[in-house]
Amino acid sequence: MTDHECETAFEQLESAMRNAGLLWITSEVNEEIRFGRTVTKRVSSRPDTPDDVANEGLTEKRRKSKVTVAATRPYTAQEKFRTLLDSLEDVIVETQEMQDAVKKYFTSHAKNWRELRLVRTDTAGREPVIISPTTDEERVRAVAHLRELIVALKGIASDGNPA
Repeated sequence: MTDHECETAFEQLESAMRNAGLLWITSEVNEEIRFGRTVTKRVSSRPDTPDDVANEGLTEKRRKSKVTVAATRPYTAQEKFRTLLDSLEDVIVETQEMQDAVKKYFTSHAKNWRELRLVRTDTAGREPVIISPTTDEERVRAVAHLRELIVALKGIASDGNPA
């Protein structure tokens, strides 16, 4: 994908996510993008004091000629799009996998369990996440389809070919 195509895809996906009630994800992604990508660089340190100016005992030790420092750089259009895709995958696809693992564990270790409620105590008014032993087949299919789309989009954004 070209930079322009990635920027357009980012904007469209971001809009769709906001419309689906996922504003908090897009806000976090935009915050990450705003700070930039952390990279390390090798740079020259400041020059040593010239020998003809230096007084013995008053100057610092010789410095290394190159030092490694952390810096930031702007995200590329492909990196922005991929970051948004990664976040969507983390929130939707990975949480489905976690719920499936919890169901499997409780089904094998607890007899006749009806549901598990995960309640946040740090925020008032939040609805609990309810995990029940029955499978929501429609959600499972939707999440599997979303995973396929994310994998394909990541492949197209990386090298132009679906993965």
